[in-house]
Amino acid sequence: MRRICIAVVALCALAVLPDLHAQQSEWNPALVGATRQYLEELRSNLENASRSQAYSEDLRARARAEAERVRTRLEEGDFRVGDRVILRSDRPRPATDVTGTGPVIDTLAVEPGLLLDLPEVGRVPLRGVLRSELESYLTDQMSRFVNEPNVRAQSYIRVSILGEVAQPGFHLIPPETPLADALMTVGGPTQMADWTRVRVERDQRVVLDGGQLQTALHTGMTLGEIEMRAGDVIVVPRRARFSLNEILGFVAVIAGTVFALQRIGII
Repeated sequence: MRRICIAVVALCALAVLPDLHAQQSEWNPALVGATRQYLEELRSNLENASRSQAYSEDLRARARAEAERVRTRLEEGDFRVGDRVILRSDRPRPATDVTGTGPVIDTLAVEPGLLLDLPEVGRVPLRGVLRSELESYLTDQMSRFVNEPNVRAQSYIRVSILGEVAQPGFHLIPPETPLADALMTVGGPTQMADWTRVRVERDQRVVLDGGQLQTALHTGMTLGEIEMRAGDVIVVPRRARFSLNEILGFVAVIAGTVFALQRIGII
């Protein structure tokens, strides 16, 4: 019964939503906390839909594309170079640590090759690891060297938020944070911010803007769901002092005034 529900909702999402998917839907291929079982079931149902003659060719093509997207996520995992992991564990403290008792906290960066330099363990691969698997995976790795390490792990994306916000700069933000909330974590927009022209840049290229980004803002999509990566830049532009409509209105008023003055012979 659950598999049928996944298939129905997945097909409904394909049929009625734009490229950014069911932002408010539980059945979302980009869901940040998705488990491996969830994604495997969703991929299976999408592949079945892509072969079904009960749907149009357009819908089958979209199902194929979505199935491939899920397959790639399962194979490559959720982590990218530059992501951060804050690790809390009960492993023994180094002899040089004089901060006292309590969990040891480390901030670790995902290195080239999708490697994480794990304390007491060394570099471990993160390729193929989902965010939902991070704690259990790191616990398994550390258990080889530390008895009952009691690991707690939280992943973050390092992004720049620039432009008309109160605290522009680099920020570490959990991927499950809604885009709108991420902008509020930097103090929110200034009075001159133009929300209608917010954009996301990657390597100096715009990767998300316009209607799709407005949809992300208004429907509560998370950074993970819009597939933000470490190093991406959210730009909040400064609005013009006069909008285009205001300028056109002024021009129309001036033109009307000139015409009226000409009619009465003043000019």
